[in-house]
Amino acid sequence: MNNTDENQKLSNEVDCQKEKNQFFSALTKIIIVCIVILATVHLQYQTKENKNILIETFKSGKDLVCNTKVVSLKNGYIFNDKDKTVSEGINIFRIENCRVKDL
Repeated sequence: MNNTDENQKLSNEVDCQKEKNQFFSALTKIIIVCIVILATVHLQYQTKENKNILIETFKSGKDLVCNTKVVSLKNGYIFNDKDKTVSEGINIFRIENCRVKDL
């Protein structure tokens, strides 16, 4: 009877260890998913903020560089709020593909 109790106790410890491993495995997966979601939300927020900064920079008359073109109000470009693009009639650039021109 003593041997059976020890076997059952050992079996319970093994089952407990398996449950712990399963719990921590699931917890690790949940934490990783949460980190990925938070990183995605952060990147989307940063992209939106960057786009707003570029729009305000362009509207204030400063130069942007889109691909290799210098884009600004003084160069005849206009901003289209609907499409979030800048154009002078021939070239059309999406504002998020531009950057502020370095001095």
